[in-house]
Amino acid sequence: FEASGASNMKFGLNGALTIGTLDGANVEMCERIGAEHMFIFGLSAQQVEARKQNHEFSALPDIAASHRLNDVLRAIRSGVFSPDDTSRYTGLIDSLVDYDRFLVCADFDSYWEA
Repeated sequence: FEASGASNMKFGLNGALTIGTLDGANVEMCERIGAEHMFIFGLSAQQVEARKQNHEFSALPDIAASHRLNDVLRAIRSGVFSPDDTSRYTGLIDSLVDYDRFLVCADFDSYWEA
């Protein structure tokens, strides 16, 4: 379920800015080029593993802790980005809230800051 870190390496060789979580190939990149040359956000691999072991996949605590995330999810659910079909993203938002398998909500504020 890891994003393609190898692609980040290829982009980096061509001068692209790298923003990502500290897992997979991004760990290797950090070791080689230094964290100061990357924009790292989100939970660490250890924190993700702890959540998985504790079966902590509900995003409700993360949403409650973040006014910004709450506002974004509410806007998406209301149809701001799909005026022709205001319920288009309802299933997506429901799935994030109920079972955020990739911990998107947990990383949201950190991503915003990065």
